[in-house]
Amino acid sequence: MNDQNLKAAAQSIHDVHVLIHTIFTQPGDAAQAATQALMPVFAENFSMVTTGGQIVTRAQVQQMFEGAAGARTGLQIAVDELQPVWHAGPHVALRYRETHSLASVATARYSTAIVEVTASGVLWHALHETAIA
Repeated sequence: MNDQNLKAAAQSIHDVHVLIHTIFTQPGDAAQAATQALMPVFAENFSMVTTGGQIVTRAQVQQMFEGAAGARTGLQIAVDELQPVWHAGPHVALRYRETHSLASVATARYSTAIVEVTASGVLWHALHETAIA
């Protein structure tokens, strides 16, 4: 695998979660700016399988983020255990653990993101989340 593609994909995982954290924890303009920065990362045909087993589109993800602005003040998000699971040319699938902590309650999930590393950045095509019991 191209080490630069792997590094770019891994950095994108972290960058996306910084933006998501901002959306969930900051009201108003900060959340709106983070949403505007985040949405171009997702391909037009992006889809996501949620921890509840629902398939959601890019438009639904955008609606969710717009409705979540500042709704989880105090939330902490940690991303670790990044591991490449597949690659083909500029496409990379990375699995990682994502842990949300709020008010002393932690929930975790394993996520697999399928991304494409391009000259202009990393484009997310799909995300599959599985809750960790």
